[in-house]
Amino acid sequence: MKAIKNKKIIRAATYVRVSSDEQVKGYSLTFQKEENIEAIKKDGALPPEEKHIYIDDGYTGINGNRPALQMMIDAAKRKEFDVIYVWKIDRLFRNTKLVLNLVDDLATYGIGVKSALEPFCDSSNPIGRYMFTMMAAGAEMEHANINERTQHGKIRAMKEGKWLGSAPYGYFVNEETKKLEINENEAKWVKKFFEWFVGEKLTLYQLQQRVNSLNIPTKFDNTGRVKTKNGKCFWARRTLGRILSSELYMGVHTYRKYKNPSRVKNDLDLRPREEWIEISIPSIVGKESFELAQKQLRLNKENSPRRTFRFYMFAKKLRCGVCGGRMHAFYVAPKVRKDGTRKEDYKFYAGSWLTKTSTNQRCENCVGYNENQLESSIWSGIMKVLSKPEIMIKKFEKYRKRNSKSVDYTLYLEELNKKEVHLKSKEEKLLNTYLEGDLNKELYKKKLSELEQEKIEISGEIRRINQFILSDEERLKRIVSAKALYRKFSKRLLNKATYEDKCKVMGVLIENITLNGNDAEVEMNLPAKALIPQLNPYFNRPLASAVMANNGLWDKRRMD
Repeated sequence: MKAIKNKKIIRAATYVRVSSDEQVKGYSLTFQKEENIEAIKKDGALPPEEKHIYIDDGYTGINGNRPALQMMIDAAKRKEFDVIYVWKIDRLFRNTKLVLNLVDDLATYGIGVKSALEPFCDSSNPIGRYMFTMMAAGAEMEHANINERTQHGKIRAMKEGKWLGSAPYGYFVNEETKKLEINENEAKWVKKFFEWFVGEKLTLYQLQQRVNSLNIPTKFDNTGRVKTKNGKCFWARRTLGRILSSELYMGVHTYRKYKNPSRVKNDLDLRPREEWIEISIPSIVGKESFELAQKQLRLNKENSPRRTFRFYMFAKKLRCGVCGGRMHAFYVAPKVRKDGTRKEDYKFYAGSWLTKTSTNQRCENCVGYNENQLESSIWSGIMKVLSKPEIMIKKFEKYRKRNSKSVDYTLYLEELNKKEVHLKSKEEKLLNTYLEGDLNKELYKKKLSELEQEKIEISGEIRRINQFILSDEERLKRIVSAKALYRKFSKRLLNKATYEDKCKVMGVLIENITLNGNDAEVEMNLPAKALIPQLNPYFNRPLASAVMANNGLWDKRRMD
């Protein structure tokens, strides 16, 4: 009697995958698993153990970084099964190269792959491998077609002004129009974020501390969901920074502006302008508030303690009245002279031509201003402005009338506004030239930096000229505000102000100082509401410019 030869037992595993969109179409995980196990039993293989049923829920066929897929590959390396069953080949990947690479890798471990719905796809024989290639290519083409149709649908929705995705903080999506509308309960806090940040010149950390102390609900909290980290009403600095830097709150949103929207926004990553799709949405903050917020974000970055080795009272606030250049801060360390006497350290300010990297020509006006002498003159001038605002406003009026004889400020302001528009146009043309490949990256950055500097200078000049065109109501606001500030400052700062106190006050109140010989023109910010928590005034907007020149407030000698 012939002995019956034992048939080898084939150990099977099964892999199922579904994306969120496919779940809606009926490609459920349970359905796939049942079909796979049915095919395993039909082929006479050993049904898989629970640990060898691999499930990836909510992953696309392009993404290879799937937890269950990686676990299956690791188990295959240990040869814990002999064959893997999938419902269709596209469950592995929707990319021909990735499918074939995976099948080849599994073959090196002695593991085959079969399809429950496509039984002719079997990696163990040549015909089956050929069909594998064909079906994988078909899955890739189907994925490309789906993406193309989806993209066309999204672009059409964008052009119709519809919002794609979840609503940002301060808005909700109208279910009928699919457009953004203002959520008043959230919008009031967005306005507060901008007011606090700009008005009190806060850092993002200080803003975060205030917002979290008030237990303001986040968007996540308002949906009723529970956070697993940090708890309810917790605001991250990055979240607040995104709100403050988003043009969306100004009523402008641009789709398809960047090639990779998920990355950090960079002008070098921009798409060609003709591909942009701009939509209009209800604004929560004005253009002025938004631009001031961007300025404050930039200043916070420049003045960050991590970037600051030594503090200067007038850093980034001084400008030469002759050459118009920004003046830089310098420090001279103490030293012992040959005769044994000690020379104390000091700080001074001079033009950029003094720096080693500068190519600017020497300017005789900005050869050096000693900080101690600047401090004594400007500090006493600030105290006089606050203590006697009526007198200072009168002096300001005399200065304005004397200068207005040679300048028509209204016409000059119109000219400056035209220059500002022209610079924005030049910036756009420069960007288009770079995107078209007619300009290399280094030259683009250099030209862009030059334009940015011009924009800053013109913006400062517009702000300065606006101070010469004042209404009676604005003048009254300045006087009331200055008196209120003086009452709050006087108790502590008149006689006992430390260097740190003066730095804080000048940092908050002084916008810009133009030096011309012994004369100084100081632009000041006075709050409309004199609320000064921890020396940070609450500004509604810049309200005052105190011009001090040839008026007896300053020493007539050179301040160096």
